Amino acid sequence: MGMGDQLQALMDAYYRKAPGVTYGTGTFMFDGSVRLRGRNTPAELDLNDGDEIEFFETQVGGARDGRPCTWSRRHAM
Repeated sequence: MGMGDQLQALMDAYYRKAPGVTYGTGTFMFDGSVRLRGRNTPAELDLNDGDEIEFFETQVGGARDGRPCTWSRRHAM
């Protein structure tokens, strides 16, 4: 991927290839705090070779009181 390419292509490829992960069910993060958007480019985010992007899968489940709760499961890319 080039430094000027949008990350959406990478995100789409991850969703196609990751077993058990459904499109749009998580968040891509860099450096533990930077949420990635498909329109972002590696140049905008100052990404370098070897940097790791993480995927956090959002899970929604029920709580004892009937209110939904949300948690994330980390996937290294």
